Amino acid sequence: MLIAKLRRMKFGCRSEKLDRQIEQLELRLEELEATKVPHPSRSPGRRVRHRNRYNVSRCQNTCRARP
Repeated sequence: MLIAKLRRMKFGCRSEKLDRQIEQLELRLEELEATKVPHPSRSPGRRVRHRNRYNVSRCQNTCRARP
């Protein structure tokens, strides 16, 4: 997003500074993408099972409104 914004601002008297900033940001982005390591808990083969905090049948018996 920042790179695209800088590219739009590129025209004018400060374009040389912006060109350098764009190049530096693109290089930094390439470095980050190259060193990107997948998060171990988000691997596609592993699924996390979430348990209900409350027993559904217990809640149905105690949470009913009395007529």
